[in-house]
Amino acid sequence: MRISMAVGLAGLWLAHPLFALPYQQFVQCVSSKGSGPVCQLDAGVYTVSATIVVGRSNITILGTLKTSARDTTLRRAPGFLGALAGDAYFAGTMLNGVTIQNLTFDGNRAQNKLDYTEYAPDVSIFAIKDIAFINCQFLNSPNTGLALYGGGTTGVAVNRSVFSNPVIYGLWSDALGDNSGITWQECATKKFVHNILVSNSVFTNAGEPAILGNIIGLELVNNVFSNNHSDSIPFNDDGGQIDLDVCTNNVVIWRNTFQNGAASPNGKVVDGLELHGTNMTIVDNTVKGNSGGGIEMDGAQHIYIANIDPKTGSFSNHNSGIKIAHSSPTFRQTAWITIESAIASNNEQWAVWSDSSGTPKQPVDHLTIRNSCLAGNNMGPTFFKNLGTDVTLENNKTAGCGLK
Repeated sequence: MRISMAVGLAGLWLAHPLFALPYQQFVQCVSSKGSGPVCQLDAGVYTVSATIVVGRSNITILGTLKTSARDTTLRRAPGFLGALAGDAYFAGTMLNGVTIQNLTFDGNRAQNKLDYTEYAPDVSIFAIKDIAFINCQFLNSPNTGLALYGGGTTGVAVNRSVFSNPVIYGLWSDALGDNSGITWQECATKKFVHNILVSNSVFTNAGEPAILGNIIGLELVNNVFSNNHSDSIPFNDDGGQIDLDVCTNNVVIWRNTFQNGAASPNGKVVDGLELHGTNMTIVDNTVKGNSGGGIEMDGAQHIYIANIDPKTGSFSNHNSGIKIAHSSPTFRQTAWITIESAIASNNEQWAVWSDSSGTPKQPVDHLTIRNSCLAGNNMGPTFFKNLGTDVTLENNKTAGCGLK
């Protein structure tokens, strides 16, 4: 309800452009010293050399829309290392009910060429309950476009937005602190962002995954991901256009497209989806033309994959359509994977591949593949090595089926 009310209010405000503010008054308006339910910035391109701090609850923050969100752009000044915008978490402020709409955040990476570790994400949110980004663009970040930290942030909606050309991630979310070596046994000790909905948005040309995170309650609906993980030189890794890490739990991925993930200049390849978490439902996604595989699971549990819409599936990838593995001693056992009424066809290797015979040798348990189309793959329908107990293969087709 809050989001729909904010959209209506924004539309009303845009009908009265005289209420749009010059830059310094806009900065004052969104701060703890501001007043009024709406802060609208006049159209233009503004060079930001100090973080715009959102310090109030229950406000709508607007750009002035003429033809696109780029009409009102906040651009990183050359040499500015901080966030373009963020909340007042470090001042001890917890906020709620914030809508940000019709704004472009331009990280200006062409004029900010230090190592990505020197820069804050362009927008950094630490502790806001119920925040929406509507018709926003996150462009050219020298680090990450939008960062969501587990300092109290919950109820995030991103709709009709664009994330393009960051050095590393489009959208990132994790607990506070250094979680680079986190294992699944530590998940219960951390505080993550809860309830993120990303819908009707576009993610392109991220150097690493377009979305990386440990998130509790994530919905990805009707988004397009193209050529992400496209320049993995900072990390020298293969990986997915999205990477949902080991503490991610309770996920719905529905009707998205993950396409054309080209190999990085250093030869690393790109899968459509990379999954390490638990309780994920992946339905009616189109995963095609990636230099790696389609959907990869490693240390994941309770995964359900289906293609009810016959126009969707995992196809024409340069590796296998669906990959199931266990490759690290820090990962939980890969188990309870259900592939039902899925389409994995015309991939350069197998429809479904599973090999967990490396070190550590941990079998994949509770695997079900039924009523699925596994036709037209160059190396065959399946490859299995080191499967464990409770494996069901039934009523799958290896010819006469595919995309419609």
